[in-house]
Amino acid sequence: MLSLRITSAVVGLLTLYITLKIGGIFLASMVFLVSVIAYQEFCKVVENKGIKCFRIMSFLFLVFLIFSVYYYGSTFYALIIVCSFVVFFAVHVFKFKETNFINLVVSFFGFVYVSLFSFIILIYLMNKGVYYLWLIFIIVWASDTFAYFVGIRFGKKPLAPKLSPKKSVEGSLGGIAGGITLSIAYGCFVFKGELPVAHLFGLGLILGSISQMGDLAASTIKRFAGVKDYGEILPGHGGILDRFDSVLFTLPVAYYYLKLVVN
Repeated sequence: MLSLRITSAVVGLLTLYITLKIGGIFLASMVFLVSVIAYQEFCKVVENKGIKCFRIMSFLFLVFLIFSVYYYGSTFYALIIVCSFVVFFAVHVFKFKETNFINLVVSFFGFVYVSLFSFIILIYLMNKGVYYLWLIFIIVWASDTFAYFVGIRFGKKPLAPKLSPKKSVEGSLGGIAGGITLSIAYGCFVFKGELPVAHLFGLGLILGSISQMGDLAASTIKRFAGVKDYGEILPGHGGILDRFDSVLFTLPVAYYYLKLVVN
């Protein structure tokens, strides 16, 4: 099982490296593909509770959103989210007998949730965006890894016992410390002073903390639906949402931190 996880992780890292290396419309297309798969996973999970998502409409809006963000920037993200909100409600109104309010709310929530992948494009389009993306991924993965091993070795006090009994406060703090450490190490090596240590520390602290919240938030959905994983597309890791749940929460926060605080 461990070897399968490692192999899957290596393939995933290689795919990510190639995607960021090529960039451009290929990156946008890959973000769209990942978003569609993630939304499909979300829909299959909530269907365990009898909830039916507005799949086709969500996929169409994902097309508009991802490629509008690529060509026109963040303004179109907000615009399409607002437009989709109106259209989702309109569909519910005109197909009132075929849908219900819960389907509407959950469908829209899932759409907004996976739309956060579009911030990969927004960060990529920034000056030194590729390096920022790697910084974000490194912080998240370091936080996850350190939290796991510190939790195993020193974990005593449960972090969220009813939601994730194996996670501990000690592990969480270890994860944040790991995120800060790797953020500073990577940042000093790559940015060579252009990004001050104070910002590297801040990003490590904020993103390391938020990434753990993202993981717990994804767990609430799985607990609600009564499933262990979102999917099986990544051998040993589960689905796209299982692997990127932490990343999704950090992307918009990192984008606005870099845009408003750093630049």
